[in-house]
Amino acid sequence: MSIQNISFIIPAYNSSNTIKEAIDSILNQNFSKGDEIIIVNDGSIDQTKKILNKLKKMNKYHNNLIIINHDKNYGGGKARNTAVKNSKNDLIFCLDADNILLPKTIKPLKNKLFKEKTDIAAFEKIDFFLIKKFFKIFKYKKITHQWKFKFNKNYKLKDYFNNKINPGSSGNYLFTKQSWQKTGGYPEDSGALDTWGFGFRQMAHNCRLCLLRNYSYLHRYGYKSYWIRDSQNKNLSKEAFKFVRPYLNLIDDKTKNHIKKNPETWFNDYYKI
Repeated sequence: MSIQNISFIIPAYNSSNTIKEAIDSILNQNFSKGDEIIIVNDGSIDQTKKILNKLKKMNKYHNNLIIINHDKNYGGGKARNTAVKNSKNDLIFCLDADNILLPKTIKPLKNKLFKEKTDIAAFEKIDFFLIKKFFKIFKYKKITHQWKFKFNKNYKLKDYFNNKINPGSSGNYLFTKQSWQKTGGYPEDSGALDTWGFGFRQMAHNCRLCLLRNYSYLHRYGYKSYWIRDSQNKNLSKEAFKFVRPYLNLIDDKTKNHIKKNPETWFNDYYKI
């Protein structure tokens, strides 16, 4: 196990249109010798598996990709946990299969984590983008809006409820495998709340977090993502309560009382879904 290198993990479900671009964004000036990319194909029913197998045979990708296939669709939480369990490095960066890293952003993020001696390091900003077509041939990325995290170095559990903009809500950040082990990993029964739940657990277990100022990654926007599908089809307040409940004694009284009094709506109230 290396404490210097990164295991990039990518959960992939029906990601045939985006997975190559996500992988290339890692290999493009963000990948170091000793790093690895672990992709868990979570029972996709499109061409994801075929594309991954094709990439694996190409010299550019062959030695850098580890592909794991789930026999069915278990959900993002289990896919992420499978990837971490099979990783060789102590540092983990989870990149969603539809998102993109900007060049030369991972090394400063890693250096920030080491310098601050934290468990988590996140980019300060997220740039949301759409793919625009021009004359049905030329494509370009249009930035639609930006999230910017606003919190101090001493970010605490109570801050998790103050703003919907927190690392767990995006899920694309660097963390130590030790913090994953300490928290019990990603919740596997929470659908698209898996990254929010993991981030919540990290805060509940007093994991330390730092931000890399003035850096960002690209987050795809404007289509029915995992998060959007679940927010339309499930009661997220009920889903989130499953893994918040064991930690209620750690939450401030105002937030705790609101959750108890509004079991059907509390998550939407805080995060304005």
